[in-house]
Amino acid sequence: ATQIEVDLPLLSSEQVVPNGKNSGWLSVVLKGDDLAGNPLLGGGDFGQALDLATLSIQRRSDTTINVDNIQLDREQGRLLAGHEHHFSFSLGDANSIESLDVIRLALLGETNDSACFIHYEPRFGDVDFDEECFMEAP
Repeated sequence: ATQIEVDLPLLSSEQVVPNGKNSGWLSVVLKGDDLAGNPLLGGGDFGQALDLATLSIQRRSDTTINVDNIQLDREQGRLLAGHEHHFSFSLGDANSIESLDVIRLALLGETNDSACFIHYEPRFGDVDFDEECFMEAP
């Protein structure tokens, strides 16, 4: 795989991003031995040219949504089966929309998120949806 999601809970973005900057670099190196004392191979070495991975880390930024401009076209408050409907809203994030993990839309409400849902992962462009609810991909 060329893309992977890694959680590094021991590091905060403030430790990686220099003061006055919006992003910084994190160099990942894995060192260690197995139970028999054999060294881990392929974990990289210190220095950006030798490390296992170099990550661009962005300063944390709030994601905003303008609740005044959320729109869903309906007929007398209802969605009509077999008709194309349009849903729109304005979403903002100083780190870009691609920095978001997932956007989830639950048409039947947040308490019923397993039916009539759309899950969008902006970073990878993946869309997952309830195929029983939608005639075609949203």
